Amino acid sequence: MKKSDLTRREFLSTASVGTIATAVSGSIPAYANVTQKASTPAILGGEPLRARPFPDWPVWDRNDEESVLAVLRSGQ
Repeated sequence: MKKSDLTRREFLSTASVGTIATAVSGSIPAYANVTQKASTPAILGGEPLRARPFPDWPVWDRNDEESVLAVLRSGQ
C-alpha cells in the first residue's frame, strides 16, 4: 500500500475548495437551481423552496399500534 503525500489537513483543505468550486460553478444542477432562485430567505419575505407542508410523522396504522401495545403489555 502506497502512503499518500497529503496530510489530513491538506486533504481536507483540497476537498473543501473542490466542493465549494463545484457548487458555485453550477455543476450540480439541483444545487444551482436552488441558489439561483433563493436570493432572499423565505423567513425574510422570499419565496419558500417547499410549497407543500411536510407529511405527519410518524405514520401509524392499526397494525403498528397493536404490535406496539402487544410488546408493551408483554413486559419484554
